Amino acid sequence: MEAASLRQNLQHLHESYRHYMGQELSGLTAKELKSLENQLETSIKNIRLRKDQILNEEIKELNRKVLLPLRSFAALRSRSESELLCFLLLLHLFLRSNSMKLRAFSAALSPPAAAAQARRSFRSDAALEAIARASGDRVPNVALYNYPSFSGAFSALFARLFHDRLGLPCLILPFSSVEPLRVEDLYTEGIERCYLLDLLGPREFLATLAQRSSCKIIAFDHRKCMLSRVPPRKAYPENVSIYINTEKSSSFSVYEYFSAKLMEAQSPNDGAVASLFEPKDRDRVETVLKYIEDGDLRRWSLTDIRAFNIGSSEWRSKLNCVTNPYMYEQLLEISFSDLIAKGSSYISSRKNAAAKFLDKVFKGVRADGSSDLSDEIGKQLSLKSAASGLRLLMRNNLKMCLRSIDDTTDTSEVAKAYGGGGTPRSSSFIIKMDEYNCWLSGN
Repeated sequence: MEAASLRQNLQHLHESYRHYMGQELSGLTAKELKSLENQLETSIKNIRLRKDQILNEEIKELNRKVLLPLRSFAALRSRSESELLCFLLLLHLFLRSNSMKLRAFSAALSPPAAAAQARRSFRSDAALEAIARASGDRVPNVALYNYPSFSGAFSALFARLFHDRLGLPCLILPFSSVEPLRVEDLYTEGIERCYLLDLLGPREFLATLAQRSSCKIIAFDHRKCMLSRVPPRKAYPENVSIYINTEKSSSFSVYEYFSAKLMEAQSPNDGAVASLFEPKDRDRVETVLKYIEDGDLRRWSLTDIRAFNIGSSEWRSKLNCVTNPYMYEQLLEISFSDLIAKGSSYISSRKNAAAKFLDKVFKGVRADGSSDLSDEIGKQLSLKSAASGLRLLMRNNLKMCLRSIDDTTDTSEVAKAYGGGGTPRSSSFIIKMDEYNCWLSGN
């Protein structure tokens, strides 16, 4: 009887969902809608963070209890995120009135397969198997690097080159806050050193690792927010070394660290000075590091830093050495000039598109001298506005967008004064039309 009732309720829910898109919820106050929105955002966040193993178990359980036909599950998986949000809203209202548990259904609303696959790649079976093999082979060195960070990826490259130069085995893995490796994952036989490159890990991660492992832990970071998490030198164990330099990016610190260690390991009988790079690669890589540092430290002082950041944005998905085994070779070949050229091309195309759009902008005219035409002018303007897709924003409210083309004018200060926000060069706020008119009359 319970299964039949559930099937009937699900059928009703499915039919209601198909007709829901575009319709309004009635009978709910603005406060209730806001409360529902907050609950739904929390639910979606929890859904996104579910592990694949839990997802599979929930799917099997649903199939056994005939709570959701396989074809309905497949259909939901193919829906867009906005459609899933609407479905979850309707589901919330249905469950509230029928006292059903949301958990039984939320597993069916996991992110699309591509997003789930990307999430699994951080603490995947491949990563855990690599750790198990390293334990079996008694690999003495492990390096975890911040993903998807350029400082982290280049730090991993420097660790790789250093250990390769000396013929030392080293396991290198990406470390993401989305689904990080756990301290217990690193309980490996024979580990002597663990490098944390451009990261300190989640709160208590470093302290727990230091307490439960006798290996030497060497961590690098440059973020000021991490300073409060680092205890005084006397407070943490002797096997822990933490390098935080807020005036230098982690990638530069790691580069200098391994370069110095390589020179220390060089035999006095060796003729040439040991280096992580071939001479043809050194200058190019160091220039890339300067651009990375300029962005990491929020200096924005280099001329083409914006173009560099835009041109390098698509690289972030390639900075996982588990899913991209060619990452190190690609980083060695990366050209800062190519990235700047690509970013500049994108910026130029955006400017051209904006210029074409501005050709259609309305021009302000004074019509107070043609009062006899006010009615006709008003009607013509209303037609032009409708044809251009203009609409009134939130009835008596106006949205003000502020832009600055120099470094001396901070638009965000004005926006904050009216309850808005943004950056020094780009900000916005909402102002009531009456208040705006008062400002016009006073200026």
